[in-house]
Amino acid sequence: YTRKLGEIYFRRGENDKALEVLKKAFDLLQFPYPFSLWETRVGIIKQLGRQILQRLSLSTFIPAKRKNSSHDKEVSRIMESVAWIDIFINQERLAYDILTGLNYAEKMQNPNKMIMAYSGFAFLLNILSMHRVAAYYHHLSEKMLNDAQDDNTLATFYVCKATHYDY
Repeated sequence: YTRKLGEIYFRRGENDKALEVLKKAFDLLQFPYPFSLWETRVGIIKQLGRQILQRLSLSTFIPAKRKNSSHDKEVSRIMESVAWIDIFINQERLAYDILTGLNYAEKMQNPNKMIMAYSGFAFLLNILSMHRVAAYYHHLSEKMLNDAQDDNTLATFYVCKATHYDY
């Protein structure tokens, strides 16, 4: 209920209220989320470190099968909502959202979430002029396209891939 209320505020353009409600949703799920500048910066470093370790780890190439809990799914949905808000109001925290969403999607082993996360991270890397690394993440998402189960996932992939070619 709390996440849906936050999404309603976001769709009405009331971003501050939306973030306030979504923070409560994170708190209810006992999921720590940084809302201050320094918490966000430390969070980015931690999430980037986790992603680097996952890329260097063999477990990246042999994913563990895992059933997604309703808790995991709800955290993922809230993360996505906050990311959409941060596109408009806090691009630094958006980097945290994308990295956390990427690490969380890999933890969940959900093909749709992973494609969206890889594509979003590649998009961010292109903005930072890290095109070769972005191409790697596009490749990861492209390998999973046959497992995509909804049009939104495919659309996100193709928009991010087209942006990559444009860069």
